[in-house]
Amino acid sequence: MAFSQRLYDHWRIALIFYFASSLLQSVTSAFFSRSTTFIGSLTLDVLLLLMLIPGAVYILGEYTRISGANSSSLKRLSKMMEIGLVAFIGFGLAIFRVYDIAYYAFQIALPYPPILNYVQNAGALGGELAMGIAAVFARDVGPSYVEEPEVSQSMRIWLMEVLEPLGFMLVMLGLALGIGVTALAAFFLIIAGAILVPVGYLVRKFWIPRS
Repeated sequence: MAFSQRLYDHWRIALIFYFASSLLQSVTSAFFSRSTTFIGSLTLDVLLLLMLIPGAVYILGEYTRISGANSSSLKRLSKMMEIGLVAFIGFGLAIFRVYDIAYYAFQIALPYPPILNYVQNAGALGGELAMGIAAVFARDVGPSYVEEPEVSQSMRIWLMEVLEPLGFMLVMLGLALGIGVTALAAFFLIIAGAILVPVGYLVRKFWIPRS
């Protein structure tokens, strides 16, 4: 049985770990000092990320399934997922890692008002909860079987399908690793991802296949 189908069949477990990871991340970020050792912070981030991944993959699958629907309710759910993703990336990763990368990679200490930490946690948690709740409601819509995408033989079509998600993955990896000795490498990962995402979007949007 394909991985995506197994994940779809056990969606409750995936989302339980997803919500647990979201809540734990919010609590640890709000009440634990940013002066935590590099090894301890990295270990905690990796563990929470591993808990988050199955649910995030499931949510992505649900978003892909309902994003092109004509139903107004499905459009609202897909829009809810999009808003949640923007909130999560902006509050939960981007702002926080900008400070870490500036300090560890370029030795620039940016001012960090204490209230910003709580704003970040609230925004990130709200985004994650919005995506998860939308996925729960989307579960009741459509077939329960997830078809595996066919592998295209065309290199151009392959690039259309790969560039944008690859860029997004590089940005996410850079944001996750943007602390300590990995900060400079994370900075370059984010730059590379930020280049690939719009390139992939433009290729997917405007490339006209040969007739």
